[in-house]
Amino acid sequence: MRVPVAMMAEYATTKTDGGFYVVAGGFDSLECDHFPYTVPHISIALKLILEPVEQHGAIVTLRFIGPDDQAFVDAVDIAIRPVAPAMGDNEAVVSVVYNLVNVALKSPGRHTMTVSLAGH
Repeated sequence: MRVPVAMMAEYATTKTDGGFYVVAGGFDSLECDHFPYTVPHISIALKLILEPVEQHGAIVTLRFIGPDDQAFVDAVDIAIRPVAPAMGDNEAVVSVVYNLVNVALKSPGRHTMTVSLAGH
């Protein structure tokens, strides 16, 4: 699996053709004027490229890690499947949007997200 697009947006949703609708997206950091800080809503939009062996029902795991190396949101498993599986040895595209609501950031620093498929 490759992840050519990973972005935050004020709002995002997937389209039936595998693309995205995105409002105020493409940023990679948040400005917080105090802590703890609650993010009312943020969408995580991902474009995943799957190899042929990954296209028959897979689960991706999103992990959210704070500056203290602890999760600031519980990990989530998402079942994915291409909109149209590729033929033969071709790759397939999967678009995923995950919405975070009322996320509490306890302290300043780097908060990251990882995407894994079968632990990779």
